[in-house]
Amino acid sequence: MSTSPHAPGSALQPHQRFRLLRRTPDRAQLLVDGKATGLALDGLDLQAAYAWQGLHLLLVHTGNHFEDALYCYLLSASLEVLDQAAIGGFYSTGELGALRVIGPDAIAFTFPSSAQAWHLRLLPRPSWRLPFVCGQFGVWGRRAFRRHFVLRRCAQLPPLRGDGTREGAGDV
Repeated sequence: MSTSPHAPGSALQPHQRFRLLRRTPDRAQLLVDGKATGLALDGLDLQAAYAWQGLHLLLVHTGNHFEDALYCYLLSASLEVLDQAAIGGFYSTGELGALRVIGPDAIAFTFPSSAQAWHLRLLPRPSWRLPFVCGQFGVWGRRAFRRHFVLRRCAQLPPLRGDGTREGAGDV
């Protein structure tokens, strides 16, 4: 019997059920299987979507090439935003790159350039955090006492193993 509060499931899996419909210059409405959900998200371009243990991880780019940001959202099965973080800053430009699943609960990617590597690890159950203590430079997110994922900048992406996963995936 699992102690995780999330629904049982397998490893992080990409899926195509989500789309974004632009509503304002910097926000879009989430569509699931082409149907409106009423959920508005910051950002305009859905870069990737993953399913994991009944939850949904979305990576959304601003689409503004003068102040690019990448938003990471973790949604519940009922599409409640459980956690979110954003990477970017004033006058930063760039694109999401080298996106890889590196373990059953983790992805790695570069943003805004190939010189800035990131690891995002989903937590099996929410953990405690101080909401007003600054985390990683260039990352901002919800002011909440619980977090559902850890987003960390790393020196470089770990090398690929023969099975397609990356070494050090558990160290995220």
